[in-house]
Amino acid sequence: MAEQTGVKNHPFEGVPKWRQTFLRIADENFCCRYYPKRWLLAALCHIGFAISFGIRCNFGAAKIVLFGNFTGSGENDLAHLHAHGSAIALLESSFFYGCCISVLPAGILAAKYSSVRLLGFGVGLLAALNLFLPWAFRFGLVAPVLIQFVQGIAQGLLYPCMLGIWSVWAPISEKTKLATTSVTGNYVGVFVGIPLSALLVSHFGWSAPFYVYGSCGLIWYVFWSLLAVSKPSEHPTLCDKEKELILRGRQSSNCTNTLFKMRKVPWRAILSSPPVWALIVATFSRCWIMYTLINDQLSFMSDTLGFTMDASAILASIPHALMSITVIASGQVADCLRNKHKLATTTVRKISHCTGISLEATFLFICAFVRDKTLAVTSLILARACSGLAVSGSNVNHLDLTQRYASILTGICQTFGYFAGILTPLVTENVLAATGIDGWKIAFSLAAVIQLISVLIYGVFASGEIQSWG
Repeated sequence: MAEQTGVKNHPFEGVPKWRQTFLRIADENFCCRYYPKRWLLAALCHIGFAISFGIRCNFGAAKIVLFGNFTGSGENDLAHLHAHGSAIALLESSFFYGCCISVLPAGILAAKYSSVRLLGFGVGLLAALNLFLPWAFRFGLVAPVLIQFVQGIAQGLLYPCMLGIWSVWAPISEKTKLATTSVTGNYVGVFVGIPLSALLVSHFGWSAPFYVYGSCGLIWYVFWSLLAVSKPSEHPTLCDKEKELILRGRQSSNCTNTLFKMRKVPWRAILSSPPVWALIVATFSRCWIMYTLINDQLSFMSDTLGFTMDASAILASIPHALMSITVIASGQVADCLRNKHKLATTTVRKISHCTGISLEATFLFICAFVRDKTLAVTSLILARACSGLAVSGSNVNHLDLTQRYASILTGICQTFGYFAGILTPLVTENVLAATGIDGWKIAFSLAAVIQLISVLIYGVFASGEIQSWG
């Protein structure tokens, strides 16, 4: 990270003078001065993703009060709300309907315009709307459904824009590490969001997590707007050494966010590519289990295993804590295998995804059928920890297949991922309503089968090479 001490003398454009002044002042701060700007950007991305996924945990905790029998400290003044499984599933899935609508256009917009500005707008809108959700519940279920739908539209911007940022800011040798550092915010967000939301609900009332996370998101947006710059060429305090490292080995215009006409996007080639469909299946399978746990893990811990709310909150966070560690470690190992041990990128991606997902499916099967609650919790923890190994495979594979169209490819894949987010609450809530707590056997077994199908398809058709259309 020593490259940040180089001379800063390259021109910049597109940054207002007041922001240039702020960036120079910020550069005198220790962390901003001595750490490379791309890693500061990764840290901000990480925090933004953590907040956005923490927001997804708020309703999972609040619904236990809103629609259940839990009584804790704080308010529970919405006795007029009565919802069966299908209505609760609609509340949860409405968010993902919004995601499905926006994620592909987000990929297109990120390829044409500033991914940095779009990502900031997405998190800021998501957080602002979160502040209105407690108010919306006072008028029934329609208003919360609409707000969560718009939140989903905002959320759909994030992942394509994140990869759009690294298609511009990441050196070739660091793209896995930077992308996994950013996306680890998802798992840190769930790790913190599940217990924090539960504890806030338990001690301050069901609306508390919405206000806390909404406020944190707006604070993050202020810092992002001030510190995040769209391109290396526009950063007034980026040193020449870091700029050279970022641009080294890139294919001139194909690796930047240059404007292009939509008619030039090779849609047919993209959608007929076997590696793309392998990536789509991998994304769908990973999102299926992730959103199942975000929505219902607290319910599983409390209703099926019999833990208290506070104990459920702590136990439910452990799998995501370990996953955060394995995600970061897997990114470092993947780049080491590629750069030092000269393994082909295709081989590294397949090993990462197939190993992690196969182990996750195995532990999900165990969790589905064991009776001992200690073994059930242990199996769930190990399942999610192993899943983190796959992030350095399928989660960053978009940047291998294409750099110019990475954000568009991400939008395509995440559309299917968010479709899984629509289906999981519908399937889980209706299965549980029909079969009771035994429905968790079906839910976890189905998730494991979907994971194994993705292992087979990804292992055969995935690629780590730039495609002819990319």
